[in-house]
Amino acid sequence: MASPGVFSGAALATPDKLGRLALPAVLRNSVSGEGKQRQLFVTTHEVAPCLVGSGVDRLATISARIDRAEDIAVQRGIDFDRFAMERRLFGPGETLPMDGSGRFILSDVLGELAGLGSDIFFYGVGQTFEIWDCACLLALDDASYANVQAAARAALRVRARKAGGE
Repeated sequence: MASPGVFSGAALATPDKLGRLALPAVLRNSVSGEGKQRQLFVTTHEVAPCLVGSGVDRLATISARIDRAEDIAVQRGIDFDRFAMERRLFGPGETLPMDGSGRFILSDVLGELAGLGSDIFFYGVGQTFEIWDCACLLALDDASYANVQAAARAALRVRARKAGGE
């Protein structure tokens, strides 16, 4: 089991008929709380065309990050637009309840912003995990995503092998 708040691992998921996604167990175990009390915070990534998820405990970390940036700007006599930073870091983010099986429902807006389709790829990156549309991820022509793409290709091969009965 991973440590609470530290996300590592990779897995494919497909939304069910009700539009629910199940957070893979490899990542679910890092969300703090028990059973139905566990919640996720999901928002858009600052740079990549994907979503970023974490436990709701990260909201305090984001607020502290904004406070520190504001303090540094004041000390240096630099203009600081707190609202712009809050808009960027909290933005369309949502707090989402998870059921006992780790299922949650993304809003249509978040799904659309990330271009999510039927193959969803989850990838742990420490304090957060990324939620990718698999096809979008694999279409990126950027070496900085090579390890994430390799993991997604491996997950697709594993799923194909299992579907073939091997």
